[in-house]
This record gives sequence, structure tokens and C-alpha cells, in this order.
Amino acid sequence: MEPQENKRTGSYLLCPIDELVACVGRTFKIGKLNIALFKTRSGKIWALDARCPHRGGPLGEALCDDQVLICPLHGYVFSLETGQCLISDKYQATTYPTFITGGWISIELSPTSSRSLSQEVP
Repeated sequence: MEPQENKRTGSYLLCPIDELVACVGRTFKIGKLNIALFKTRSGKIWALDARCPHRGGPLGEALCDDQVLICPLHGYVFSLETGQCLISDKYQATTYPTFITGGWISIELSPTSSRSLSQEVP
């Protein structure tokens, strides 16, 4: 399924939460953006730019735990919450807020950092 835009809110509906495999990234294309989506073992959902800021590696193919993901190209480690590289202060991946509504994951395309990106919306 292609991401569907909600023109009223500027958000995009991506997929049902149960379609994500815990600790394995999945990439979605929204216009010219590629977004890497992750579900942790604890059930939190995180979204980051799918292109590694170090050398353009495919972050959507990364593995994660509850706090970090590891770029499969060169092993750079990034915080899921902030996108900050934990190996070098020179790199930071863009993070995006996600919301779960009725079991579906939505994303807002205004970048954010340092805040919890997964919350249930009534």
C-alpha cells in the first residue's frame, strides 16, 4: 500500500502496526523522501530519514533495539529518539513524529528531535 496523505493534518498513513517486524527497519517512499520505520520490542514506533547521514547507507535495512539502530553499511549507531549518531557528533539522522490511530501508523513530515515519537491518538 502506498502512503496516503491526510491533507487536513499533513500526515501520512503508512501501514498497520502489526505489519512491522520488531527490531527490523522498513522503508516507505513519500514523494521524494524515503522514511525508515522501526518498531522496537517494547512496541514503540520510530521514524527517521532512510538515508544514513554518514555515507548514504540504507537505514531502512538497519536492525534496532529499544534505543538505537545500526547502519548496515558502516556500522554507525544512531539514537532512535533523536537521530544523533553515537559514534560521531558530526552526523544526525532526521527524525519524524509518528502516531498510532486505530492500529495504523501515521507520520508527520515536519522534522522533530528529542521527543517521544510514538503515541496513541484517540
